[in-house]
Amino acid sequence: MLITGIGGPGGIAVAESLRKADHAKYYLLGVDCDPYAPGRVMVDDFSPIPPAVDDGFVASLLRVSKGFDALFCTVDEELPKVSSYAKEFECKVFVSPFKAVATCLDKFKTFKALRRAGIPVPNTIPYKLGVKGTLEAFDYPLIVKPRHGRGSRNIFKVASRRELEAVGQITGNMEMLIQEYVEGPEYTVDVLANEKSELVACVPRERIRIRTGLTIVGRTVKNGRFTELAEKIAKTLELKYIFNFQCRGVDLKVTEVNPRPSGTMILSTMAGVNMPKILLEEELKPKAYLDKFKENVWLYRNLNNYVVVEQV
Repeated sequence: MLITGIGGPGGIAVAESLRKADHAKYYLLGVDCDPYAPGRVMVDDFSPIPPAVDDGFVASLLRVSKGFDALFCTVDEELPKVSSYAKEFECKVFVSPFKAVATCLDKFKTFKALRRAGIPVPNTIPYKLGVKGTLEAFDYPLIVKPRHGRGSRNIFKVASRRELEAVGQITGNMEMLIQEYVEGPEYTVDVLANEKSELVACVPRERIRIRTGLTIVGRTVKNGRFTELAEKIAKTLELKYIFNFQCRGVDLKVTEVNPRPSGTMILSTMAGVNMPKILLEEELKPKAYLDKFKENVWLYRNLNNYVVVEQV
């Protein structure tokens, strides 16, 4: 099995899940543009590849994928290229279609698509429109976030017009959005869908402590409303395989949809639903793994150290 982004949380989560399935069953090759990617110690072999923006990225990934059965792509910047060239790979590529990927990676397109489908979302407008006009539909505090971005980078919570305008000076020409701030608990939902975008499994978790966009402390929760949301999102955006979404507040307003495994998917695995394993080994029957996870399973993320002695 080939896993991209093995230096990031998503790639590491896939590797951890497959190791939990059966350490000896899968031969794992991790790739990353960082030759010192920390997740390289969790796979059987490692190969550096160019970053997604490099002209040689696709050719390099096609070359290293030869002889492998499946490819898990876990990096946002890689997803459009991998989905575009999916038919060129000799192995199975677990990435949603290009249209779905492109919509999810554009947060404003995601907002509009979900709103049209009647899915609860926070009010969202382009930053330039909000700054030049009025914000009558919004109350402070507000969230200002990139239209394209990941990992909680360049996300600001602003409490006044002055702070809102200051964000523009900080972010420069970056395309930003103004979004309603939603009070209440925050959740991430790991989702597995089949080729027809039918829901196979979903595992919600409450994000109790968050640092740099990652859940540091969280717990699994059960509520049928998350299942309904997952079904609607998968069908609306035509998503396949493993993806995740984030929602917040009493109304479960959806703030993000990521067309890839989440960085904390290992919690779903430990709660009883190993999505990478199911994807590789099982027939993806609709709703086959709904409510098959344990509730109130807690995650406490810490820093692990791996010491490797290499021969000179």
